[in-house]
Amino acid sequence: MPSDAEIIRLWAHRGVTLLKNHIDEINSLNVFPVPDGDTGTNLYLTFESAYHFELKRHGQATDVVDALSALAEGAMQGARGNSGIILAEALRGSFEAVQKENYSLQTLLKAAATRARSAVDDPQPGTILSVLDAISEIPTPEITRVANRAREVLVETQGLLPQLQKAGVVDAGGRGLVVLLDALAQVCTGIDAESPSVGYVPEHVPSVECKADKTFEIVFKMKYAEKTEIEQAIGRLGTSLSITSDGKVSVVHIHSDFPSVVLSEIGLMASIWDVSIEKLEAAQGQLGCVCITEGTGNVMNLVTLGVIALDRQAKVVTSDDLFGAVLKSNHNEVLLICAERDVPTVMTVQDRLRDFDKTVHPVQSDSVVSTLAGASVFHAELSVNENLELIQSVIANMRVITLRNLEADLKALETVSDTELVTVVWGQ
Repeated sequence: MPSDAEIIRLWAHRGVTLLKNHIDEINSLNVFPVPDGDTGTNLYLTFESAYHFELKRHGQATDVVDALSALAEGAMQGARGNSGIILAEALRGSFEAVQKENYSLQTLLKAAATRARSAVDDPQPGTILSVLDAISEIPTPEITRVANRAREVLVETQGLLPQLQKAGVVDAGGRGLVVLLDALAQVCTGIDAESPSVGYVPEHVPSVECKADKTFEIVFKMKYAEKTEIEQAIGRLGTSLSITSDGKVSVVHIHSDFPSVVLSEIGLMASIWDVSIEKLEAAQGQLGCVCITEGTGNVMNLVTLGVIALDRQAKVVTSDDLFGAVLKSNHNEVLLICAERDVPTVMTVQDRLRDFDKTVHPVQSDSVVSTLAGASVFHAELSVNENLELIQSVIANMRVITLRNLEADLKALETVSDTELVTVVWGQ
């Protein structure tokens, strides 16, 4: 009989596999709180990070506290979206409960449900929180019964939220939790199986009257602060505020029309890093676009154009960052506007992306300005080749003239032809 720690490792592996198999299904259910079609992707990336942290832990193989600690830490570090924050908090709650003597599945579930609910500023019935609450109330739980009860409650979510009822679907986050519980049941029973879908599964994210009331989703890490302090600082600036923390670092998620104001307000109280800004709308068209740029301002400009932007000025862009960005684009064909130095990173993720039937098409840009210009002519409705030709043409016919000595550099402007696209910047 495997130890609890060994079960956790097996569950992490099986959970990542099952979530991968159900990404598209869960994304298509994602209509609440906004229909942006990325809950499956967010849960997968969050739990994959948890899995990799657990694989790398150095404690005893049978140390369940060490195993859940690594899982919780990995989920927090890799948390994506509102659903990822909630999952990370649920795992953090389980880790805290397992440190006590005579822990049980029931105490772990209760701690997970309590901590997950506390992460959200305005919890609603009919979400993953409702499913967590229900399974935490089973008097003498065993994992198969827990998984079955979760599925029963998931069916009920459709009648608890108007958006779900209108779209005819169950909650996406709750469905992701059911997938993970099915994975745990399979590990404990030794029976490999899939996780059958629940109710109607649309081919795409349903078009329902629950448009995002804010424009952007912002996720960032910051030096730990109490939840009430964070709420007081930025709660008025947005909706869907959720927070996960380990006492040293807080990961914050919020929907807002004012990312720069959110980040400025938080910057006054603590240092921040790993900032992600995305537009809150489901991916449209047949093609996605990812850009690697420098600086939060340029990220904002690119995100406004409807592309996913990574900021190399704030951190080294890793293969994991690029992999996550391509998945978040929700397209099988993705253009990547990047510098020559980024191409090796692209090559390291190509095989990994093929497992998800995704292909990246790099377009080299020699400046931040040309990256912005290339993204500005991107059209998701056009083919890969049409976009490549258009973007490459704009970049190739662009010149950036940096003025340092006004009198001397003005002569450079005289050399510009009528057919060139020129950007002039003032340099120090």
